[in-house]
Amino acid sequence: MFTILGSGLNTLFSMRRPTISVSTLIAQLVAFPLGNFWARYMPKRKFRTFGIEWELNPGPFTVKEHTLITIMSNVSFGVAYATDIIIAQEVFYKQHFGYIYQICLTLTTQMLGYGIAGVCRRWLVYPAAMIWPALLATTTFLNTLHNRRNPIADGWTISRYRFFIYIMIGAFIWYFVPGFIFPALSTFAFVTWMFPHNVVVNQLFGMTSGMALLPITFDWSQITGYLGSPLTTPWFAAGNIVIGLVVWIWIVCPVLHFGNVWEGLYFPFSSYEALFGDVDFRSVSYDNTQQQYDVSKILTPEVTLDEAAYKNYSPLFLSTTFGFSYALCFGSLTAVLMHTACFHHREILSRFKASKEKDDIHMQLYRKYPEVPDRWYFILFGLMMVMSIIVCETWDTRLPWWGFLVTQLIPFVFTLPIGIVQAITNVQIGMRSSDRN
Repeated sequence: MFTILGSGLNTLFSMRRPTISVSTLIAQLVAFPLGNFWARYMPKRKFRTFGIEWELNPGPFTVKEHTLITIMSNVSFGVAYATDIIIAQEVFYKQHFGYIYQICLTLTTQMLGYGIAGVCRRWLVYPAAMIWPALLATTTFLNTLHNRRNPIADGWTISRYRFFIYIMIGAFIWYFVPGFIFPALSTFAFVTWMFPHNVVVNQLFGMTSGMALLPITFDWSQITGYLGSPLTTPWFAAGNIVIGLVVWIWIVCPVLHFGNVWEGLYFPFSSYEALFGDVDFRSVSYDNTQQQYDVSKILTPEVTLDEAAYKNYSPLFLSTTFGFSYALCFGSLTAVLMHTACFHHREILSRFKASKEKDDIHMQLYRKYPEVPDRWYFILFGLMMVMSIIVCETWDTRLPWWGFLVTQLIPFVFTLPIGIVQAITNVQIGMRSSDRN
């Protein structure tokens, strides 16, 4: 129930601005009373299916059951990249291949990732340095809910459970203020209110289509919508993000924009535009008349590029930050490869050689449970590779089977470096621009 509802809601909410995400913590919170309700009121009756005996209510709702629900939710709550492909095909290219294709596309792309991730766990899970900071909040929350003692921490005379309840109620009530009563608190660009018709002031202080030099907000969803909760990100990683913002967005991008590089002065500094009435924030690319670029004008009936039509219509123009964000994405991917090679090459090589290192306390706890064989992940990956090729060849995707095989080099190269960086810093280096286009 949680995996279906959570993944569906997150996919829907990923298309709004600011992005709202239903985190695993929500599943943890709701599952706790439901699990205890089930344990208390469901009949304790035994069943036999195919010779296997099982119970409808085997006992109290334990932390292990709760953890399994959390793990399944954590696996499924992330928005599948395949949804971007489906949206682009349906909306921009008018390719309607049906639900079977969409299900197969989403299933294969996700399961290919699981196969690769399972093999990479010896580098991304086993080492003590791979702490995955976001999971610290998850484990603390589980301990808070199931540890009845709730010990006093740091001199507080209130239990963690009661503290959580107070904060949750307060956050629920407060959200109605920036969310519905006074939406201007969500993007509190008060300087632009003083000079509503000054273009430069709006470019410098605007938070939707400007630089946001005073990024003030009273809306928690604005803070967590793009990079997740800052409470679980190590300070050095958050500092890195702030430095990147100042250097690239507040210094380099204004130089490019006001220098009219890429004809930037003819377009907004940042291309998130709001269509008021039907509020919709979107990334916009432009033609030479400052209108949104009409991709349909440069496509052949086979949905390929028509070069003659492109030359007759218009070059593609992007706002300064939109274009630069793509440059930063490609640059960060190159940087993460170099970072991993320079700082983690010995550890990666030692794991390849299957060297025995001293287990930390967490690994000692892992050893109490039987290991999932690597062959399961290899078999899963192999089956999904075959199914993916069938999808490419069955529907008119314009992607040949050999082209698909070439694309698999990308996850093989980048999964380990990106995973190492995220496991240490809680920051995921994406393979696409943060702008949805």
